[in-house]
Amino acid sequence: MAHGIRSVDTQSGIEAVCKSLLPDSGQVKVLVLNSDSKLGHWFSGILNQDERAQCQSYRKPIDQLCIATMRGLWKIGAAALTSTHPNEIHDRRSPFGRPILLDRNGRVFDPKFDLNVSRTGSWCGIVISGAGRCGIDIEQIDPGVINSDLIELLANIWTGIDSSSNELEQKPQRFFERWTQLEAVLKADGCGLSGGFEGIQAVPSGTDQGVCLQLNSKTWMTRPIRTPSCVVGTCTFDDEHGSLVEIDVSEFEQQCMSAFSARVNTV
Repeated sequence: MAHGIRSVDTQSGIEAVCKSLLPDSGQVKVLVLNSDSKLGHWFSGILNQDERAQCQSYRKPIDQLCIATMRGLWKIGAAALTSTHPNEIHDRRSPFGRPILLDRNGRVFDPKFDLNVSRTGSWCGIVISGAGRCGIDIEQIDPGVINSDLIELLANIWTGIDSSSNELEQKPQRFFERWTQLEAVLKADGCGLSGGFEGIQAVPSGTDQGVCLQLNSKTWMTRPIRTPSCVVGTCTFDDEHGSLVEIDVSEFEQQCMSAFSARVNTV
């Protein structure tokens, strides 16, 4: 049986957590956490009854929990950006299914700010940007999902840069580094994986901070993010000069637990 936080007693607690996540202008914050943890259950507990019921449609309990945690992360991140209670967030979906944050008047929220989430196994990640559009992808290192078609796709994108087919096949870590870079950019662009891979190409970055990918005449700088050893993660954002802040999950958990007075119920 899993346990999750299901009620919050103070609005001030929500405001304190949102403040910790809110980036300054030109700043980008990233948080990666395990959904089956106190912090993970806290975020899943943000969802209302209907939202939690939707998560139950997934067959595996870990998927149910991870989806709930990821959606709770998005709601809190959106609340931080809009200075709104999580239950009063408004959004709509793009043609490719990406959530588009709206202000209280139903207009697209300030484009200087954005957020994006990702999950893999029991892990969830969020990027919250004050530096324009953003994307994040995290992936568990699983050599079993690597196949020749995916290797050929990545090798072609990085033609003339690096990442030969042999390297991608023999080094799963490298394969998933390249995959998360690709998917983070596709998510930031808004098309996601459903938009296909035509026209995306790696280009020299001129820096050791990350890898650049060009898509639809725009160049995205990708940044590796700290993750557990079993996971690879990448984020990207619109302003290449933006400042990346990686939130320490232990410190953040302490802030959340002290900010909230909550009761824990059995799920």
